[in-house]
Amino acid sequence: VCLPCRKNRKRCLRDSMCCAGSRCSNGVCQTSDMHDSDASIPVLHKHNTTMEHLGKRPPAAHGFQPSAVKGQEGDTCLRSTDCSEGLCCARHFWSRICKPVLTEGQVCTR
Repeated sequence: VCLPCRKNRKRCLRDSMCCAGSRCSNGVCQTSDMHDSDASIPVLHKHNTTMEHLGKRPPAAHGFQPSAVKGQEGDTCLRSTDCSEGLCCARHFWSRICKPVLTEGQVCTR
């Protein structure tokens, strides 16, 4: 039987995996605090004294700077199209970097 959501204290990767009223925190579904203000972050601008509600922005990849230049071997990336010809975007520990595309028979680890 497939469950549409994960109950509290179950492992998760993102908020959408947890049941309504819960969120994924440190890899575990936990009950959301009713006073939690993460959904909308109020920002006070100094040039005028009005409040503007900005939606929660997606987290930026650590150290990734988008540019027109394709990444070289070892550069951070989000997808293979960010890398130069002959390179692909592959996981390296906790980040993703441009690595050479392997030919058949080559070993993944070096």
